[in-house]
Amino acid sequence: GCDSIVTMDLTINYSVFNTDSLVACDSAIWNGNVYNTTGIYVDTLQTDLGCDSIVTMDMMINYSIQTNDSLVACDSAVWNGNTYYTSGIYVDTLQTDLGCDSIVTMDMTINYSIQTTDSLVACDSAVWNGNVYTLSGIYIDTLQTINGCDSIVTMDLTINYSIQTTDSLVACDSAIWNGNVYNTTGIYVDTLQTDLGCDSVVTMDMTINYSIQTNDSLVACDSAVWNGNTYYTSGIYVDTLQTTLSCDSIVTMDMTINYSIQTTDSLVACDSAEWNGNVYNTTGIYTDTLQTIHGCDSIVTMDLTINYSVFNPDSLVACDSAIWNGNVYTTTGIYVDTLQTNLGCDSVVTMDLTINYSIATNDSALACDSVEWNGNTYYTSGIYVDTLQTDLGCDSIVTMDMTINYSIATTDSLVACDSAIWNGNVYTTTGIYVDTLQTNLGCDSVVTMDLTINYSIATNDSLVACDSVVWNGNVYTTTGIYVDTLQTNLGCDSVVTMDLTINYSIATNDSALA
Repeated sequence: GCDSIVTMDLTINYSVFNTDSLVACDSAIWNGNVYNTTGIYVDTLQTDLGCDSIVTMDMMINYSIQTNDSLVACDSAVWNGNTYYTSGIYVDTLQTDLGCDSIVTMDMTINYSIQTTDSLVACDSAVWNGNVYTLSGIYIDTLQTINGCDSIVTMDLTINYSIQTTDSLVACDSAIWNGNVYNTTGIYVDTLQTDLGCDSVVTMDMTINYSIQTNDSLVACDSAVWNGNTYYTSGIYVDTLQTTLSCDSIVTMDMTINYSIQTTDSLVACDSAEWNGNVYNTTGIYTDTLQTIHGCDSIVTMDLTINYSVFNPDSLVACDSAIWNGNVYTTTGIYVDTLQTNLGCDSVVTMDLTINYSIATNDSALACDSVEWNGNTYYTSGIYVDTLQTDLGCDSIVTMDMTINYSIATTDSLVACDSAIWNGNVYTTTGIYVDTLQTNLGCDSVVTMDLTINYSIATNDSLVACDSVVWNGNVYTTTGIYVDTLQTNLGCDSVVTMDLTINYSIATNDSALA
């Protein structure tokens, strides 16, 4: 029933209006947007007091320029203050009158002048580049390349001169002159080359005198003497005498020499051999003399080698099987084989063979995480094979079918109010708890629980009000103790008890007469 006086402290903030201008090349970013054309743009922002800030931007966009040029030059070129010596595409960035990039691309071709040196050797005279030269020397001429640049050619010119000579020659029957055969007297002319490659004109005054030829024959054994010389081989022999004109008198002898024959043979035999009707059983060198069809001696020497057969006993002990002389044997026994010695005779070998047998066994193992077998530790399931030795030295092959099951380690987390039950136990405090279980394969299953216990809250309040009161969204009009259950920020119960007293307003009517 009393006055409620309300005072309002009111602050009025005002919007802001701004106008800006911007000049950029090609594009501009303003308030997070990209602009590439000239124009007036408006954006509404917020001031720090929360009112509109309307910004007007007068934007001018100027554009860069890209141009392409080309240039052809000899040896070098100057472009934009730089000297270039090689062909290529060069790029330079200038400024337009508005301050933007002006990108100029120059496609430059550099052609080069050529300096070459040639040499020429000629006889008597030479024609070079349209001029006739008769003297040796170094001459220079300047031409043009197909690209229009200088081509400076230096010619080292050598002039050699031709020679003329006259010779004479006297020969018998024929003469060879400058590669040609001449058999008649006469004057002949030939053109040769000097050692410098020029003509050498030679005139030859040639006289041909003639020889006399006669033919004889002779048959002899081993050797023959003719005209004071001893000959050992058949053939046509020529002897030259002198005629009255100092030419040859040529005598030809057709000579046949038949030879005594000496031959050496060799024979390799086993135990004994028969040669020319005789039996030999020892190694040695034997000689016999026969006649050739031409009546000369034929002496034959025989180098005889007698090799003897060999008899050897052997023994062998093997596992499961043995290969002997190319055959496979799987049972114990005495075996005989006939081989060849390295000299080609019989080698009779008797083999006393003993076969021992290997053993193969199978085992299995079941373990957790790892298992040790035959000195080795295994961590994975599999079929493993190990080879041992029997007391007879053969393989004992053991196959292990191994199964490795693994322990399991897991980590869980739990958040509860006031208490929690985990694996049959009641926990009332926050902590990390570990429990070891068994997997269905019988290995450890280690479980770690990260447990968080949050607690409920109970509070008591009291309130005195007139006629009625609103508490936790409900309207109460009578005095009493009320209980409401809320949630804490951790999700647990917050039990609030309210001791409420309601006092009532009084309405009375009075009257007065005065």
